[in-house]
Parts: sequence; C-alpha cells; structure tokens
Amino acid sequence: MIKIVAILLVVSAGILADPVLKPQIIGGTDAKRGDNPHMCSLRSTRHGCGASIISANWAVTAAHCVEGVAPSARTLRCGTLVAEQGGKDYKIAQIIIHPDYDTPTMINNDIALLKIEGAFDLGTQDSDIIKLPVQDSDLATDAVVTVTGWGHLVNGGPANSVNLQTLDVPVVGRADCTEKYKSFNPVTTAMFCAGLPDGGVDACQNDSGGPVKYNGELVGIVSWGRQCALPNYPGVYVRVALFRNWITQNTVFILLVISATTLADPVLKPQIIGGTDAKRGDNPHMCSLRSTRHGCGASIISAKWAITAAHCVEGVAPSARTLRCGTLLHEQGGKDYTISEMIMHPDYDKPTIINNDIALLKINGEFDIGIPDSDIIKLPTKGSELSPGTIVTVTGWGYLVNGGGSSPATLQTVDVPVVDRGYCAERNNHVAPVTNAMFCAGVPEGGKDACQNDSGGPVKYNGELVGIVSWGKQCALPDYPGVYARVSVFRDWIKQNTGV
Repeated sequence: MIKIVAILLVVSAGILADPVLKPQIIGGTDAKRGDNPHMCSLRSTRHGCGASIISANWAVTAAHCVEGVAPSARTLRCGTLVAEQGGKDYKIAQIIIHPDYDTPTMINNDIALLKIEGAFDLGTQDSDIIKLPVQDSDLATDAVVTVTGWGHLVNGGPANSVNLQTLDVPVVGRADCTEKYKSFNPVTTAMFCAGLPDGGVDACQNDSGGPVKYNGELVGIVSWGRQCALPNYPGVYVRVALFRNWITQNTVFILLVISATTLADPVLKPQIIGGTDAKRGDNPHMCSLRSTRHGCGASIISAKWAITAAHCVEGVAPSARTLRCGTLLHEQGGKDYTISEMIMHPDYDKPTIINNDIALLKINGEFDIGIPDSDIIKLPTKGSELSPGTIVTVTGWGYLVNGGGSSPATLQTVDVPVVDRGYCAERNNHVAPVTNAMFCAGVPEGGKDACQNDSGGPVKYNGELVGIVSWGKQCALPDYPGVYARVSVFRDWIKQNTGV
C-alpha cells in the first residue's frame, strides 16, 4: 500500500522504480506453500506490487500500481513463494484501471485489472484462482483477515522480503478508521481498514496491490495508510465487493463479447464446439441475427416475433439488425427480415450481471412459417424446470474451436446434459452468479459447448424452446458447463409483450 497520505498519495508510473513509495508486510511470518496460489508479483525488472489471479486470463491489483504504465512494461510472476526466483512469468496484454480511480477523493477506487497473454497455469498447489466476494458484501468489525506480500520487513527498510509474508489483522470499524484519518485522507465506502491498536503488524511498501483474504475470498487489495504499522493507524484496503459487478463486466463480458458490439467482431462472440451438421427440417425456427454478417442466433416464436439474448441487442437500434431465417447456411439462402421493434427484459443485468438475458424481436411483415425450412418453436410451460441429466440440444453457427477461426458454413447442433444448478453455481462462483433465471448444461470432460457467435440461439428439449445461449467461462472447458437463459421463467413476460 502507499504509506503516505493526503497530497503525498499521488502515485504514478514511477512506483516500481522507487521502493520508498511501495507498500511491506511488517510483523508477519513466512507463507506456506499452497496457502496463497493466487499470489503474483507485478514487476518491471524486480518486484514492485502484488496481484491476485481471478480467472484463467485475468489478475487484479491496485490502480496506483499501474497508473500511467504500458502493459508491455510489466510482467506477472506467479506460482512461487520467492519473488525473485521460480514460478512462471506472464506478459500483460491489457490493463484496465477503474474509471473513477482517484474520484472524488485521492486514492479512491484503487483497483485495476490485468489481462495476460495466453492463460495462467491453474489448478495446482502453486498457482490457482481466488474467489471473489458477493457484490456489496461487507466485513464485520473485528473479522480477522489475512494479508500477504513481499514488501519490506521493517518500516522504510532497504529491501524486500525474500519469502512471501503473511499476517492476520482484525477489521477496524469504518467510522473509527475515518476518525483516525480525518486530517490525512478520506476513508470511503470503497475502502475498509484493518490493523491492531498497538501497531506492529501491517502491510506497507511493495505490498501494494496484493491480496487481503477472508474465508477463502479476495475481500481486499492493499492500498494505502499512514506510514507502516503505526499505533492507531490501521492499513486501508480496497473493498473488492464494491467492484464485483465492474470486474465481471470487464472480464466475463470481454471474453463473451456481451455488448452492443457483438455483431461487429466474430472473434469475440458465443460457438458450437463438438457438434455435427444440423439436418434440414430439424430446426426450422432457427434464425441468424446479423448486421452485415452473422452475429447471434434467434428463434421464431410466432408469425411476427423472434427471441434472442438481451446481450445480443443491448444498445442496438432495430434498423441496425436483420434476421435471416429458413436456411442451414447463414451466408446464403433463406429470407431476410427487417426488425421493427426490440424489447429487452426490463431486469436484464439485475440484480446480477448477465441475469434475465432475454430479448424479443418484432419484424416488419410476417415470417414464412409452416414449411420444412421455416416455422415456429413451442414455448415451455411457465416455471417448468429441467432435471439434471436431461439431454438438451443446442444449435448455432458459432466457431468450431475455442476462441478462433471462422463460423461454420452449416448450422451445427450438439446434445448436452443439464447440470445441477448448485454445482454449476459453485463452479462459476468466481466468474458470475448463476441465478434461478438460468440453467447449465455440459459434459464434465468438456469438449462440447456453445460459445462465440452462438449467443441468443436456441436450446431445445422435447420440441420446446427451453433455453437461450447466454454465457460461460470461455468454451467447452472441463467442469465449466455452458449457462443458458431459462425461458420458462419468462413465460408471462413473453405473453404480455407478444401475445404468445
């Protein structure tokens, strides 16, 4: 954390060059192997700040550690207890600083995301993901949290610790902490404080950006304080729970292309992996939602209405999209329909990211229906639920391999079993919440899934549209099933808006 205050809290790109300005663990002990596999060293030529792995491609740190820094000027070293040896180095492809960093007070919203080139080695004793807390959750006063880092071992000391250090400190009430710091710097709701009244244990220079853990979750990030380990001046940490949705928007969403630009960049949109060519007449409800090319799937539900994922049309004007229906080949054949109206679910993205991911599309004129290539799909009964193990069918024109290539010429189809919601929620706990408005499907070993460019497409069971392709952690990963909008939850809403 930056152990200076008020106007001296101006942290710049020079932070890694001047150890006097970087926050250290004082009063801690050597960390044990396997206790902190999420821990990374953010470095130029040497250790400068801490960071934590939160997904296969992303880490999180303090904004003041990377302010004014180009991604190419830093690397992450992860998977070691010794910052200057061992582990594996990763190049950084992208840095995202919170847009309200330093607003409205100095060192506020002190959080940044780091996307690496490639993926972290995960699932080992030395390198793994740390879970994130629930949005807006708060820590009780006196809850004991754990701080880790490679900072100096004494206040203002000359060198970093060789071995990763860890210490336990109790949370201090925000009002009490605010009072202590009132003449130095504001303590906002985006922060929390932890430390002992007598001082002697604290994070300090070169610990900035490092993790604060509670109950196995990343609840805080080392940020700032008045010098290090002083009596009556607890350390101040970023309250990660306040930024939970922002993190998801910038990591899950970037991976899935959940934005108005999904139709513009095929490299970033949800594909069928492990499927086969669909047969004529099996999916006459299937449409391609497109700008100049295929972007998302959609399904015909009446003579005038189709249904898709809300994230496929967020921020998009009806005139900017068309529907191509009645063909197995999205780039030829079929018939194009202009769209007159788009209705996104009013609670899309509420109360959690990518929740209620459903939208209705009304066309000008009517669909050609009642023929082998173009027809309506039935909707499920309100509130109906699929049992775990039920085999559902997903269709789409997305990529055939994870993360690249081109869309297949022919519509693809894949059969996958429904997965227990509780298990799916646990697997995706660090990615995004799995709500009652969703269900999951996939095989444990991976290899079959929907992904980029399949978003909005249909999931069928017993001839009914039970789901809509929504999101997932990358594509076809083992133990990470795809997540789909549960259409039966929205049955009344669909009827109110379409009469269907």
